[in-house]
Amino acid sequence: MSRRQLMVAVAAPVIAALAVFLFGAAFVRSMPDEYTASSSVVFDPRISDAGLTGPDTVVLTANNALLLTTSDPVVDAAAKAAGAEPSEVEEWISASIAPSTATVQIAVTAPDGQQAAAAANAVADELVTAFSKSPLVQVSQVGTPVAPEEPSGPPRTVFLLVVAVFSILVAMLVLAAVYSYWRIRMRGGLLGLTESLLTRSEPEER
Repeated sequence: MSRRQLMVAVAAPVIAALAVFLFGAAFVRSMPDEYTASSSVVFDPRISDAGLTGPDTVVLTANNALLLTTSDPVVDAAAKAAGAEPSEVEEWISASIAPSTATVQIAVTAPDGQQAAAAANAVADELVTAFSKSPLVQVSQVGTPVAPEEPSGPPRTVFLLVVAVFSILVAMLVLAAVYSYWRIRMRGGLLGLTESLLTRSEPEER
């Protein structure tokens, strides 16, 4: 392999990897910040004339409340509180049941901290209102959502690592392609030289 070929074999993968990494890094840097605010709604058994509500009923009620977190009335209330469109706010809301409890954990991730806190509080308030008159459970909100000062995402460091790994893979592919190209050219040159030598070695017809 000549010096020129060696320079191409080294430069091409480096340039390709650098271009991919710079493009990916620019894209990651341009991603908007995300802010997450959270709250919880706790369901406890209510004492009535029939006695204390069973734990299975309390857990079932909490699961019903979980389904309400993305219902139209709750999403509309959260959107109104956050000053955003319902279709957008619906994507912000996530909720789950804490393990071995009857507690609905609410998390709202939005592009603005104030919006995240307002929407999370609205969702919790809607659940409390919906079940406040239930004869089976007592419901209360735990933790008032606070507008976060620092963004919770996106995980730019993780994304940059993925971009770096992808850039290395691109460099390896380019290197393999360059190597295969020169190898084919060299093989073609050797074949041509061999044919030329064979032609010269044949006796001339008289």
